[in-house]
Amino acid sequence: MARKAQNSILLLTTLGVYIGLLVAGGAAPQVLAHSATTRNFEITDEIEIKDDLDKDPFDCSEKASERARNLLNLNFLSDGVIDLIKDLDTLSKIGKFSWSEPFDHQILRTVSEGGRVRSSITTNSGNQWTQIAVSDTSESITSLCPWNGCRFYQYDNEFRANASTSKLDVSYNGDSLLVSISLSQRNDADAGELSAIYTEALNVGSCSDIYATPSQQIIYKHTVSKPGNGQVIVVTRLPRGSLDSLLAKDAK
Repeated sequence: MARKAQNSILLLTTLGVYIGLLVAGGAAPQVLAHSATTRNFEITDEIEIKDDLDKDPFDCSEKASERARNLLNLNFLSDGVIDLIKDLDTLSKIGKFSWSEPFDHQILRTVSEGGRVRSSITTNSGNQWTQIAVSDTSESITSLCPWNGCRFYQYDNEFRANASTSKLDVSYNGDSLLVSISLSQRNDADAGELSAIYTEALNVGSCSDIYATPSQQIIYKHTVSKPGNGQVIVVTRLPRGSLDSLLAKDAK
């Protein structure tokens, strides 16, 4: 709780509270997310992610390493993405978002070793409601490093402490939802090692009833991890049919 309290985005309430206020007749909220860092974070060479997100055949039960199993037991990535989809569906039901409307929000996060978080959000398209939905789930989506040593920390003058850097890009074009996470690593070798663990976990999670629920399996089937330029890029692309399937499973 202390970590969230220090989050410099200063989202004073969750999306659920905002919606509750709106239903009760309150005014629409003003977005309180402001830039708190000037660190640049760019992917100099785009990493190609196939549209079909094909995966190689994989033995779900026998080739899962301890780290891959730990990731799946912690519901890495999937819970945050599922919560985002639920929030968007709630917004659509109260008329604050339409599944025919595109949006694109980017969040740059730095996290110090002491747990302090600073974030800046950029909205390329979309409204304040979709921005809040993305902000509200960003920490859960980008928490892909549950064990010590998988994040690279470097000194940050803003924090006056060591900090890691990640970038989250969430966009929707009316046909598919794209969630892209970029994690800065120390070098290409570290990025490759971390990406390999993610790939293993995604392969197992996409077909194992032991380690993933049906909804989580949909997320993992549509996610790939690639290393490049000292970074790990994790991309989830959910076509409208998969979004409908997730919402139908949640409604049961």
